[in-house]
Amino acid sequence: MEQVNFTLIEALHTNKQVYLTYYKNGQHISDTGFIQFVDSLGNLFVFIDGVFDIK
Repeated sequence: MEQVNFTLIEALHTNKQVYLTYYKNGQHISDTGFIQFVDSLGNLFVFIDGVFDIK
């Protein structure tokens, strides 16, 4: 989990695009976009994909 937090924070500060795979309604969803906010203590981050759809 520490490595994931580091990667998210690095992507936030360098404005690097990330590729994420997550689960939603029992399906794997993969998307690319940018991290806009990270709260590592609250296990929350805001991800915006290429068409500015907030995840």
